Amino acid sequence: MASLSYAIWNLKRLFRNVKAKKSCGIDGIPSCIIKDSFPELKNHYLEIFNQILEVGLPEVWRTAIVTPLHKKSDPTEVGNYRPISNLPSLSKIFEKCILARLNQTDLVGSNQHGFRKQHSTTTAMLEIQGHLAEATDKGLFTLIYSVNMSAAFDLLRPDVFHKIMKDSLDPGILWTLMDFLKNRKMIVRIDSKESQTKKLDRGCVQGSVLGPALFSHYCKDLARNIPEAILTSYGLSTKHSRGHLDQLR
Repeated sequence: MASLSYAIWNLKRLFRNVKAKKSCGIDGIPSCIIKDSFPELKNHYLEIFNQILEVGLPEVWRTAIVTPLHKKSDPTEVGNYRPISNLPSLSKIFEKCILARLNQTDLVGSNQHGFRKQHSTTTAMLEIQGHLAEATDKGLFTLIYSVNMSAAFDLLRPDVFHKIMKDSLDPGILWTLMDFLKNRKMIVRIDSKESQTKKLDRGCVQGSVLGPALFSHYCKDLARNIPEAILTSYGLSTKHSRGHLDQLR
């Protein structure tokens, strides 16, 4: 069981940064309503979050509503649509609470430039430029290999994730993260029509706040598998020199 707790002042800081949107998940409650109601319901929100840390996520929070949005060209082609995954708004605020705790640890690794303060694509490219300059000064032949790992985002296996995290995180946070990743579901919604519910046994939870950071941690040890290379990462993409990436297993 989790043994963490949150206080009103922590929630107040997080709610202040919540974007007041009208989109919502399966519960039908938009974030603008939740944010506006915080002054009156803050004690209830605190109670809900602390209860979740003890017993786990509400079942309704595990289900995402996926809406296909037409991007371009022929609307009869499935490949011309971009799926948007909507989760319950309060669920995403709860994720922000967990992410705030995770940010106190080295979640993504020193070679990751995404999801880190004072880091960006610019710092990633400057790092690569520095490595190239250093290799050139030494007269070395350098190869840069770039790979987009966005498709691997849906392949995170909870059992492997637990193995990676168990020695580096507080047991309470780890329990909550494993509960967050397991027993996920999705429903595809087009206008007023909905598909049957599909169970998901793997993945980082599309549309979530925690997903990108968890995936970065999942991939943090890639550098150990390419000892003859220098790994530079941004978000879900990685670039490195003098080496190759092992497949995620």
